[in-house]
Amino acid sequence: MKILIAIASYGEKNDDYLNTLLQSLREIPYEKDIIVQSNIEKNLEDDIQCFVGLPNADPRSLVFAHRQLFIDNLNNYDLFLYTENDILITQQNIEAFIETSKILPENQVLGFVRHEVNQENEILLTDIHYSYHWIAKSVQCVQSKFFAQFNNKHSACYLLTQSQLSTAIKSGSYDNFPRISGAGGVLEAASADPFIDCGLEKVICLSNIENFLVQHLPNNYIDKWGLNMKQLKPQIEAMKKIVNGDLVNTSFLDDQTKLLIRGFDKKYLNNCDQDVLKKIGSGRCKILSVGCGDGSTEEKLVQMGHDVTAIPLDSIIATLAKKKGIEVITPDLERSLDNLSSRKFDYILFLETLHYVAEPEIYLKKFVNLLEKNGTIIATLMNISLDHYCQLVNSDHFNFSCDKNTSNHKNENYDQFEFSGFNFINDHTVISNWFIQARLNVSPIIYCPLSWKRYLISIFSKKQASVKATKCMIVAHPKI
Repeated sequence: MKILIAIASYGEKNDDYLNTLLQSLREIPYEKDIIVQSNIEKNLEDDIQCFVGLPNADPRSLVFAHRQLFIDNLNNYDLFLYTENDILITQQNIEAFIETSKILPENQVLGFVRHEVNQENEILLTDIHYSYHWIAKSVQCVQSKFFAQFNNKHSACYLLTQSQLSTAIKSGSYDNFPRISGAGGVLEAASADPFIDCGLEKVICLSNIENFLVQHLPNNYIDKWGLNMKQLKPQIEAMKKIVNGDLVNTSFLDDQTKLLIRGFDKKYLNNCDQDVLKKIGSGRCKILSVGCGDGSTEEKLVQMGHDVTAIPLDSIIATLAKKKGIEVITPDLERSLDNLSSRKFDYILFLETLHYVAEPEIYLKKFVNLLEKNGTIIATLMNISLDHYCQLVNSDHFNFSCDKNTSNHKNENYDQFEFSGFNFINDHTVISNWFIQARLNVSPIIYCPLSWKRYLISIFSKKQASVKATKCMIVAHPKI
């Protein structure tokens, strides 16, 4: 077994992490060549080579430098490992990859999940946050081991067999041309697009997931996001039940857009929406949440004394909501409507859900009959227009090598749902019309600023508030 290892290491900032990684790689009991690719010369031990140079003038292009190295050496090695210099790859990771790969189809590549360790020595899976989640339809069992795809393909590293690398090269998309991809910017694309554009599928081994965890040494995200192992365990159990046929593998929404910025995908792990809590207040109301993720807002409503029912995004994320005292039902639109047909609710919530349905007015109409006579629908939406989105895409983070990207964000039809998979808020009267066409009376749109500056704007200028606010909230009631 012979391994070629390429490490991207820009500048000197992460050299301490690089040295930790190199020490770990030296312990791997296989013949190997370790190449550090950098923009500067580095003082390394004799067993490590340093290649200096970038694919082009942009510093971010360094993460694509390994591609040509791997292409040139396809026939010389059995395994090919790429990693950034702050990801700790261990002997356990390599051996688990080699052993478990034997039972998988050739096009399925075992992937790694990044984690960080907090002060209590607790592992937090930092790749699992916001819109990133397990793909319910991908869950499979092979020789008593469970596997699933995760929709965050970026883990700052990957490992391929010679045959898998050959497949990627033959696809015509595996080259050293730095680019953006469906995974995000250039830095994300370097480790993700082999599993997006190159004929390979990245799967995670759920049965022995601890063998496929790689530590992100800087701990940059420990206080920002991440799922702990206790929260992951019930999701893994749910995935096993999906394989056994005890849970459905359907998803309630087509939650991943066709946009380049993954931040516009439907969030599975949410922050609690304080504006919704204030609007509903305490008491005991019957509330239905449509398109529920982990249930952060819904949990607070339960704690405030309300009875909360949720149609979850899928059976996997539903396990987290259920543990918070939320009644969850089947993540299927028609089956859920049928199951709820004899019930009435005081509030129906669409928390950042209407962005992801082709015809929101028809979608809303399906739920009107579930409202009490004096019931209320509350919907929140990201306040993002197509123009604003295009500004983000053309920002410094995303304009890199756009000529290689096939998505045309200037297309005059791109704001149509069929092109983007996302309803932009280009005209706020259109939002009101969704509800009016669903035979609902609409209150004035509420803009939800997140800072005192935006709050002042909302007081003195509704027009400016509609531009500056990051979120808008619609409150509607059935017509009598």
